[in-house]
Amino acid sequence: MIKRILEIGVAVQNIKNAGNRLQGILGAQAGLLIRDEGYGMAAQMFRVGNIEFELMEPADQNGMIAKFLKKQGEGLHHLAFEVSDIDKNLKWMKQNNIKLINETPISIYDCKAIFLHPEPFGGVLIELIEGCPKWVNHSVLPTELQKPIQPQGIGAEGILEVGMIVRDLEAVSKTYSAVLSPETSENVKLEYPPLRAKIYRAGNVKLRLIEMIKKEDFTEALLETNRLGLKYVTLKVENIKNTIDFLKNNRIDFTENPPAAFDGSESVLISPKQVSGIPIVLKDS
Repeated sequence: MIKRILEIGVAVQNIKNAGNRLQGILGAQAGLLIRDEGYGMAAQMFRVGNIEFELMEPADQNGMIAKFLKKQGEGLHHLAFEVSDIDKNLKWMKQNNIKLINETPISIYDCKAIFLHPEPFGGVLIELIEGCPKWVNHSVLPTELQKPIQPQGIGAEGILEVGMIVRDLEAVSKTYSAVLSPETSENVKLEYPPLRAKIYRAGNVKLRLIEMIKKEDFTEALLETNRLGLKYVTLKVENIKNTIDFLKNNRIDFTENPPAAFDGSESVLISPKQVSGIPIVLKDS
């Protein structure tokens, strides 16, 4: 049903400022700037290897992005997945009582899209897109991890994982198992930090659903456990030690080996304040 993650939506106050940070730190490539009066917003894609960040700023203070920013502040907004047949997916969602935001596909250039209500997905807004839009350089998004042609910043190669905090892992997992392939999932439980998780795969990307068993100061600060839904994005870099040197030399705040790196491998978490509220974890494997 779902092929892979295409984009990660991010609500920002100013696309230009946020985009400059993504370009300077991650080496992102800027795409087409789009204005949508119907939704009261402007949007621009920034490609990092095999993923695109859709930066969205308000053009109308009564629009959905303005309302999101007032309530949540800058940060992760939604996930978009590529599907082969939007009408077939829509029919399946209705038959299985998956709550929808729009029951008629929206036309976006050469693509069609529907939005799934965040409630059954643990607070995560999900967009399904038929087609692979050519937002950046008039080319489709690469399937696999891809080193930047002209490396800038840390030269991130693409996405490895998306982390989400949910209140009831068992209940939310039922929805994800129905929409994604349950055969690709695995259960995880850690004593420190105290949590249980379930991992799914969408293409070559992990989706990690996390339920905190016990809140602790460091997890509260780094993962904002009081706020459900999208928590962090893990990107691959070629060499983590070189990445740390770059961050230090450019005075970019980060934390080494944060709780988001639950598998114990060496990693860093860029402070969300550095990249418009996006918690970005970096790993080299």
